[in-house]
This record gives sequence, C-alpha cells and structure tokens, in this order.
Amino acid sequence: MLITVHPKMKPIHASSSQELLDLLRRQGIKVPSRGKGRKKEHVEIYTACHLISTLAAAGLLGFPLTLTHDDKPDFLLQLEGQCIGLEVTECVDENDAKHDAWLNEHKPEEYIESGRFRYGQTYSREYLRNMRSGNVPPSPGYSGDEVECEWASYMADLIEKKRSKIKNFNCLNFDKKWLLIYDNLFLPMPDMDICIKYLRPRIQQTWCADPAFDAIFIEDEASIIRISETDHEVMSINSL
Repeated sequence: MLITVHPKMKPIHASSSQELLDLLRRQGIKVPSRGKGRKKEHVEIYTACHLISTLAAAGLLGFPLTLTHDDKPDFLLQLEGQCIGLEVTECVDENDAKHDAWLNEHKPEEYIESGRFRYGQTYSREYLRNMRSGNVPPSPGYSGDEVECEWASYMADLIEKKRSKIKNFNCLNFDKKWLLIYDNLFLPMPDMDICIKYLRPRIQQTWCADPAFDAIFIEDEASIIRISETDHEVMSINSL
C-alpha cells in the first residue's frame, strides 16, 4: 500500500537523555522508496531523529528539551533557555532521484550505477530514455580526487541555496541556526577529510554572512559530520 499522507512528528518533551532516546525510538522513521509514497517529511523526520539521537548519546544536549516539527525552519530545538532552528534537506542529484523512482516502479531489481550523472552536466531526454532501456555505455568512473571534488560541489551549492533562504524563516531570533543535510548522493565512498578540504573554501560566506548558519551537519547511513567555522568532527550515528 502506498503511503500518501504527509507525516508530521508530534512534539517531543524530554527531561533526560534516556527519556529522549526512548521517545525517538517510538517515532515512525521509516522512509518509503522514491516513487512509493516518499515525501520530504519522511526524510526530515528520519534525518533529524538520528541527529538528535546521536547528540544525546554523546552527551551534547542539555535538558529539559523540546523538539518540534515545524516549517521554515523544519524543526525547533529548545533546551537550556536556547532556541535552535534546524533546517533539514537532502542532497541528491535530481537525475539520480528521478531515475531511482523510475527503477523502483519498473525495474526494482536494478540499481543506479554510481557516477552515471555528473555535477554540472545536463542530459537530454533521449539519453534518459536510453538509460531506462539499458542502451547507454557504462559510467566512465572516477579518477584521483574527482569523487571528493564532486561531493564538495554538490554540498556547497546546496548549502548556499539554503543559506540564502534563512531570511524566510518564520522567526530569525534564534540563538543558533543549524543546517542538517542527508547525503544521498550516488557516489563511491569518498574520503571525508579531502571532501572537507575542498568544501571549506566554497562555503566561507556561510560563516560571515548575516544571517548565516552556525553549524552544518551532514548525515549518511553510518555517520554525521559536524562542520563549524573553525573545525569539524565525525560522529558515528546512534542507531534507532
């Protein structure tokens, strides 16, 4: 059965890390496949719950705490007298996303070949039709640090797009503004240290603009990278 509703997470109120983790585990965080009822709210809830769970497990959150699923920004995190606006988004190539949805509907046994679509390139409708029929040559693959460069390009563009929209938040009077990105790029496993090296020069405006994000979190299936103006760290996801 297709999931057609737009899920909205109920507010969470927790007085301790253990209570918070228990409440997060009760949340419905399953994300349907593309083309099978998936909505952006599914991604928002899944991604935000894993971030909050990971921060709580690491002892990086104060209590009591309230987490509210909202809009512009997507979540409000209130703790220790502070209000943090959390914007959640997904990083994926639009062509990959469309092709993934088509495969899920018509050829669920197949998978997307990494590197099929490249950053900054456009593809004709004929090329996309040929892909669906399997009438295209294999992906040329990557060499050197092309994967890390491409990863940084996708992320930098998305970060700037989201940063330019901070002014549209319902309330700008947050103590902190965070951006949380779900990394769903169809790329081979990149070297994160090299990725960050390429990303930093491209997002300098993120730290000096007004308004700007105070921290950026990039999440994949196994880890979350926290990036600030001065440093970054990689945290293993606390699984729910």
